[in-house]
Amino acid sequence: VAGGGGNDRFLVTLGTSATIADFGAGHDLLDLSAFAKSGYQPMMEISGSDLTVKYDQGATITLTGAAAHRLVQTSASSGVYAFG
Repeated sequence: VAGGGGNDRFLVTLGTSATIADFGAGHDLLDLSAFAKSGYQPMMEISGSDLTVKYDQGATITLTGAAAHRLVQTSASSGVYAFG
């Protein structure tokens, strides 16, 4: 999946997986609120320069070229993430 120029909000819902190729610092959001509302906690792992967010229920979200220490939740328990 790739967004356009400017501000993008990537919404990932329960039961889906995605690879996001152009998640940008300072303007893009990763919306995983469906998982947060269902009580699922993310597990993050780095493989090379990619960050993968995994959930127990099987969903996998990969951000190519991302680093885990830069991905932060926008507010407590929101399930929406941005690069910090």
